Amino acid sequence: MKVLIAACLLGIIPFAYSQPTHTGSATATGECAISHSGNNDTIIIQNCGIGEEQGKTIIAILKAVLSNQNHDAQNAKLDELLTIAKQAINRYGSVTTYQPNGIRRTVTESNGTIFMDSDATTDYESLSEKEKSHDWQGLLDVAQKSIAKYPGWFTPIAFLGYAQMQLCQTNEAIETYNKFLTDSDGAILFTKMYTNAQKNLLSIKSNEYKAYCQLHHQ
Repeated sequence: MKVLIAACLLGIIPFAYSQPTHTGSATATGECAISHSGNNDTIIIQNCGIGEEQGKTIIAILKAVLSNQNHDAQNAKLDELLTIAKQAINRYGSVTTYQPNGIRRTVTESNGTIFMDSDATTDYESLSEKEKSHDWQGLLDVAQKSIAKYPGWFTPIAFLGYAQMQLCQTNEAIETYNKFLTDSDGAILFTKMYTNAQKNLLSIKSNEYKAYCQLHHQ
């Protein structure tokens, strides 16, 4: 896998390591553009205005990747690197945030505009309705569609994990909840949802939950 990092403080640092071959490609263009699609790909992070402390952190992560021969650990470190890059400020771009109920706010600092819309609130109402009626398969379907329509909105990820949990899709639920907890970590508006996700993740791993699934989903 070849990884190219182009950042303000680092220049260009290429390196390669041997691992199982998996198909995949990734391209990144434009200011602060980032793309990553697994192994055997190329990652380019450029023009992100990375500060001194972020630069030191990136160097430390790259050293950890080079020194670790465990492929899962290597990929985890690369994901960590991408997270840092995405946090870098892009003064010419727009930042979009969501409230739990789907209200969307987009701020473009370069021209001082603020745009708000409520398109995703329709999906939120549908998600809430499916949950209240215990239509778990319907909730799963709506959540998956909402995730595709509104990337960056954490709510449907939490609902998806809950639907998978109720359907006893244990591995899927654990993966989804872990993603939600990672993505929404530090998002104040999602604190209550974050706490509930932690509790549900613990419940999934309990003997009571395993017994429930054996009884109802054989």
